[in-house]
Amino acid sequence: MFNLQPFTIQKQTRKSDGRGGWPNEWVNASTEWGTVGLKSLTFTERVQLGQEQGRRGGAEISHVGVFRVGADIARGDRIIDRNGIVYQVDSRRLPEAGAMNAEFQLKEKQTATTTG
Repeated sequence: MFNLQPFTIQKQTRKSDGRGGWPNEWVNASTEWGTVGLKSLTFTERVQLGQEQGRRGGAEISHVGVFRVGADIARGDRIIDRNGIVYQVDSRRLPEAGAMNAEFQLKEKQTATTTG
């Protein structure tokens, strides 16, 4: 890997609000060094993405993240780069035997509030 940068890994937890509710919140779990780049979308993926954007407030753009094998990153986690861009972990590709890096399918979350 080259052009490594630090990413904050966030995990979702549930915390009592003191009134009987258990809202979800994001907590910083760790910092991992890696890279994130745009993934080439197929025609079908572009059409599907366009349809999804019309139904939701935040747009999603497909990316691939590359981090070290063994990084504590799982589906549903959030990855935040040093510029505050938030990526949702969609899936993890299994690395080949002896691989040093693992790839993650990410969705860039473009919303009015990027951290929280």
